[in-house]
Amino acid sequence: MTFADHHRYTLGDLHGVFSRADRCHVDAVVTTDKDWTSWKPLLTNNYPVPVYRPVLTIDFLVGGDELASTLDAVVRRTA
Repeated sequence: MTFADHHRYTLGDLHGVFSRADRCHVDAVVTTDKDWTSWKPLLTNNYPVPVYRPVLTIDFLVGGDELASTLDAVVRRTA
């Protein structure tokens, strides 16, 4: 199932997600970490299947230290 970006989830939306997951006999539901923050207040801890939310990070192979120093300097100047 897909929802538009910045969708305001309702309990009905999530009921639909988990009902479909049950009908399709899936092993898990995957959502973004951003959407999980909207889901969590609507749910109890009893989901019919596990919910996974990947957490993505960026690692710079080259220039990461220089970028961090530049960003720190900019933040210090604007603070």
